[in-house]
Amino acid sequence: MSSYPTSCRVPTVYKYITASNSSWWEANSHFFAAQDELELPTMALAIQRILPLSKVARDLLIDGYCPEEHKAAAKENSSNQDCLARVYLGRSRLRNAPKSANFTLRNFNLHLDQMIDLELPIMDYASTIGEALAVIHWRANVDAYDIEFVLASQAEAVYQPEPTTVPQVRMNAEEVDLMETHTNIDEIRCVESKQRATTLYVLDFNLCSRWDMAAVLSSGGEDQLVEHLVQAFFENDPYYPRPAKGSGRFGANGTDMNQVRSELWGVFSSAYLDKSRAVLADSTMEGEQKERLLKLPLSFITGCIVSAQQNGIDGR
Repeated sequence: MSSYPTSCRVPTVYKYITASNSSWWEANSHFFAAQDELELPTMALAIQRILPLSKVARDLLIDGYCPEEHKAAAKENSSNQDCLARVYLGRSRLRNAPKSANFTLRNFNLHLDQMIDLELPIMDYASTIGEALAVIHWRANVDAYDIEFVLASQAEAVYQPEPTTVPQVRMNAEEVDLMETHTNIDEIRCVESKQRATTLYVLDFNLCSRWDMAAVLSSGGEDQLVEHLVQAFFENDPYYPRPAKGSGRFGANGTDMNQVRSELWGVFSSAYLDKSRAVLADSTMEGEQKERLLKLPLSFITGCIVSAQQNGIDGR
């Protein structure tokens, strides 16, 4: 991902800890005292923490999608501070579905219709996810099985509140000079926090598989590879847009959802193919093998369209 940058981020890996690293586990085992799912010591990765969505964003989700009688408790519940929103561009909620009584912000499933209601930049998300998947497929040669795309807070915050009751705002002299007299600094801070709050991360590669591209081409296994990638695409949670079909289905606000899905798929697939071409152009393979390699991204997109048609998948 660092070789072919996109707007999607991957958590930095700091350290790999082996099960035999007794000194590390002796010093840090108390951090895992509350869990009983793993037998310790075990293998572990120390990675960058993905920052949760801001309080402004969390309150927005609670106000919009939590049952009225649970809103106050949800805002007070400390577990809801750990909020990453799964970006489900490939699924909408059932129309007029009741709000969940078990509402939680942990691993919040943010559906397409909700993103439209919140006026989020869904086309940007589709493009970013398409580019990221292209890099994962054709630079890392990873099948992307069961990965997650989530909205989180940017690590580089514009505002760094100090441990005081007064919000600290970082401004340069020119910005201060342009401010009107008696400008409400706190209001600026709230507006800015909404604008800078979110970024896309991709994570959770523990079920992924890798392949050797030279071995695939040497054995003539391209069709099997593409079939596998298409299967991984649809077996994942619905982060990716789906090839749309039909017409006339409208959202609660009058949005033509099928038109939106069609546009999302067009943006996603175009971004995927463009990024794939950029990645594969740098391949060291030559001749007939290079020609076969360059056809694989389009074969994947075509395979997704065919599979969606055969199985009646349209992202509803």
